[in-house]
Amino acid sequence: SSCVFERATCRPWRTKGKKESIQQPNETKSGENTSVDTLKSTVSGLIPQMSGFLTHTRYWAATVFVNHVSEYNFVHFQKQQTNVETLQAKAAYKRHAAKSNVTIKKYHADNGRFANKAFKDEVQESNQTITYCGVGAHFQNGIAERMISSLSEGGRMLLLHAQHQWPEVIKASLWLMSVNAYYQSKNNLDLDSNGLSCTKKINDLAPNKKTINVRDRHVWGCPVYVIDHRLQGAQKIPKWDERVQVGAYMGRSPNHAGNVALVLNISTGHVSPQYHIVFDDNFETVEALRKGVVPSRWEYIAKIRYESSTDEDVNLAKLWQTGETLNQEYSDIIEKADTKSSV
Repeated sequence: SSCVFERATCRPWRTKGKKESIQQPNETKSGENTSVDTLKSTVSGLIPQMSGFLTHTRYWAATVFVNHVSEYNFVHFQKQQTNVETLQAKAAYKRHAAKSNVTIKKYHADNGRFANKAFKDEVQESNQTITYCGVGAHFQNGIAERMISSLSEGGRMLLLHAQHQWPEVIKASLWLMSVNAYYQSKNNLDLDSNGLSCTKKINDLAPNKKTINVRDRHVWGCPVYVIDHRLQGAQKIPKWDERVQVGAYMGRSPNHAGNVALVLNISTGHVSPQYHIVFDDNFETVEALRKGVVPSRWEYIAKIRYESSTDEDVNLAKLWQTGETLNQEYSDIIEKADTKSSV
């Protein structure tokens, strides 16, 4: 019911006639045609950082690429809607496709940024072609438009659900990480009638060639408890120091093993890949964090929802974060940065 509530939109009161398909019958291989369009946001998005002072620069848009054959989508976030950043997005998509041995041959786009001379010259230099919609005929770029609508609704669903459960930590400026988590899940978990995901189709994998571990999937934005990095490295720490840090789950890291999570440190605002963690998928410990007490079901949660990317045995059930890190420092950092970025 929560998912339905967060994805609520107006239902069209009338329908239009049947339109011709944007995907052509001769498009049978990944890369033969890609629809592209821009996702815009009026709310600034926090740029993830692993260390250092948080930058006041923010993401305000994203270029969305959708492969016609596999329906695989790729999202590249942008600080500004300029020719330079749009070309950077195109180059990033090309590199990403090359990892799957896919060569991009053609694009389909709206008029506007993609009709600029710089973009057309880059397409020509890459031995590619591009087609455009008619002026004002955005429905002719329906594949990209629908994907942007789906990503916006899905990202909003994840963000608002977590925000309702944990408003002290989950802010609107985290929208890009919710969109990022949703588009990755869409690529890996959306199956067609043959049981193939978009990721499998773009890689030309058989249905049983690669499996997804459901245990690696968790609720975006939920509290996670990370064992101190010194203990992870088998180092000793002072006896009275806290053993666990609390964070928020931001999705899976695309550059690590499947069970390595991206975690937002709610004290510093940093986002980093972590393991040796406990997931509170149901937000059961949020109230205990507010009160600074140990939740009644902590040992059960730590035992059942503990994940590690190594075989080292760590008993997190005996470790509890007091909640002292759940303070205004993170909120102040985000609010000050958003204020400066909007000036």
